[in-house]
Amino acid sequence: MILYIFLTLVVMAAIALSKSHDMMNLWTVLHAAFALILSLLLLRKLPVFYFDAQYMFIDHLSVFEMLIAAFIFLIAAIYARGYVEGMLRHQEMQAKTIKPFYLALNALMVSILLAFCSNNLALFWIFTELTTLFSAILIVTPNAKENIAVALSYVFMASTAMLFSFIGLILLFAVSKKTLGEGTLNWTTLTQHSAEFAPAMMSLAALFIFIGFATKSGVVPFHSWLPHAHAIAPSVISTILSAVMLNVGIYGLLRVYAILKPATGSNGVFSTVCIAFGLLSIALSALTMLAKKNLKRLIAFSSVENMGLLLLGIGLGSPIAIFWVLFHVLGHSLAKALMFMLSGVIRLEYHQIHLDGVDHLLKRQPLASFGLIVGSLAVIGMPLSPIFMSKIGLMSELGSRSLPLLFVAIVLFMLVGAAFTRFMLTLFTQRRGDQNTTQFQTPFSIHLAIMILIFALILCGVALPSPLKTLLTDAVSNLNI
Repeated sequence: MILYIFLTLVVMAAIALSKSHDMMNLWTVLHAAFALILSLLLLRKLPVFYFDAQYMFIDHLSVFEMLIAAFIFLIAAIYARGYVEGMLRHQEMQAKTIKPFYLALNALMVSILLAFCSNNLALFWIFTELTTLFSAILIVTPNAKENIAVALSYVFMASTAMLFSFIGLILLFAVSKKTLGEGTLNWTTLTQHSAEFAPAMMSLAALFIFIGFATKSGVVPFHSWLPHAHAIAPSVISTILSAVMLNVGIYGLLRVYAILKPATGSNGVFSTVCIAFGLLSIALSALTMLAKKNLKRLIAFSSVENMGLLLLGIGLGSPIAIFWVLFHVLGHSLAKALMFMLSGVIRLEYHQIHLDGVDHLLKRQPLASFGLIVGSLAVIGMPLSPIFMSKIGLMSELGSRSLPLLFVAIVLFMLVGAAFTRFMLTLFTQRRGDQNTTQFQTPFSIHLAIMILIFALILCGVALPSPLKTLLTDAVSNLNI
């Protein structure tokens, strides 16, 4: 970990001194690749403590999230090589913003990875706040004044909500001090003694913490920042926001639930809140998606729906449900990374991503078209996709809790499927007489990133690899649920 932090400083310095886009991109690719390799190496010696075990702790759950984050950042960095060049040619980005873009991108990566390594809720809170700052910088890199307003709105909403989480942390610290004689916010210590804490105060603290982390995850009714930020940000940043950033909030909620459950049981207030807000998120996003004609907004509201499903799984709280929550995190990250990258190709091809402005897509961008089909089928949870397996697993657990709720969830998922089907059918079948003759020559780096994600989605959808199953099982065991 110390080596990684040192390498990050070297990468940031190298980017600051670089004068070409190619070198900045290369350093970013190397940074993400090293983070991915380091995460794989950590699997061999878990759990790992750093800095006297008070601040940094890495277990299977941490590594699982780190692997997803590092992989998505690596693919995004490869994609950015061609995508940023395309934005420059279309004058959607200025050359002077390239360096701040890559500096913020690398800073965001290290903040997210360190958040997953934090053994202290206060430290996790700090790194989570830093991710808000760096992602806001990335949102404003294009030449659009409206991006500034959206970024400020995002920072205001996320930071305000995180203040509620801060209050929850104070309450949690007070509860631990009253019981243990010395206050602590360490994951490991709190989990070890959580059964001794007062259930009422623990539930109150958890509800305050929930507001901040749920906002970070884009859960209804704290979601209003998400569609605007994801839709207006450069597609490479939308990829990071949806496929990685949202996972930070879900990770925090998982850790909090693991602390809370021994004190309150599986049917406590926090579980009920998670189930209620999860279903509300699925319902609102499903109904909203039916009217969307903007591809990125459609994908963004799909993220709200998927965060609702993850929250529902956390509320169910059984080891099986948590197993499928983690697998769904992986499937959602892969699918949304693919879909947002493809939206970037469409943007560069047609200078917009509105349904009415796209035609002859299959002819003009065959790989992107194939990717959209694969990604759309994965997002709505069709068979042979990872989200299909996780939805089946979570719906089975929901059915054992409540058949009426299961029926409601199935109806909502059918609406989501209808929305994506309608959009994609129109996208591929509509024809206009004024076909634009200028075609965007998609760079190899973009094609490579898309092909890797398509392969990863199909691989995880066909079967659950044994090493991945073992990692997920160990991650659930780490939570002691």
